[in-house]
Amino acid sequence: KFWGLAWTLAMIVEREVEPLDTNGSAIDKSPKMGFSDNQLQSKKSGLEIEPDIDNTSWGHFKIPTLKRFLTYSGPGLSTILGSTDAGCLILACAAGKQMGYALIPVQMLLSLVQMIMLFYASRLGTASGMGFIESIEFFYGRRGAIAMTALLIVSCYTEMIQEFTGLAGVSEIIGIHKSVGVLSGAIVFLSTVLLGGSSINQVVVGMG
Repeated sequence: KFWGLAWTLAMIVEREVEPLDTNGSAIDKSPKMGFSDNQLQSKKSGLEIEPDIDNTSWGHFKIPTLKRFLTYSGPGLSTILGSTDAGCLILACAAGKQMGYALIPVQMLLSLVQMIMLFYASRLGTASGMGFIESIEFFYGRRGAIAMTALLIVSCYTEMIQEFTGLAGVSEIIGIHKSVGVLSGAIVFLSTVLLGGSSINQVVVGMG
């Protein structure tokens, strides 16, 4: 979670702070206090003016709105929320019980690697307009795409097993029999995807 927050703040600062001017000299970072450029010129001429009310900027750093924040947070927010599902929680509890705090440095390193991969994957998709398998096929050929597809299928099946194992564990924690909890979760999941999802999702869920 620490890495996710740090990445989010770094992305906001990097994209919100204005760069150097065309001559390469540093831009004046003194706060404008809500005055526009025309008002600043009038103020220098000795005219008394009222500042514009602007709650979204202070100097050359703009306070991000919710939409801008969600746009910039990307990989950091994905990493923060990506490990809060049932399977990850049960796995973390089991690992903590057996290994104690020994795996925390490893987890922090893996979270950082995950954010970097998400960041560059999103930039690659935006710049090329291709999906993951399309990019693999473009750079490594058809055999590489087939191999990666097979690897993704295996990964999806193992992830599904992990999620339902976590659902069974959570059900027992709150006093519900694991078979009832898993069956209820499967029914809700299938109903949501089959009734409201796309045809691709329906095919994938059917394979699962």
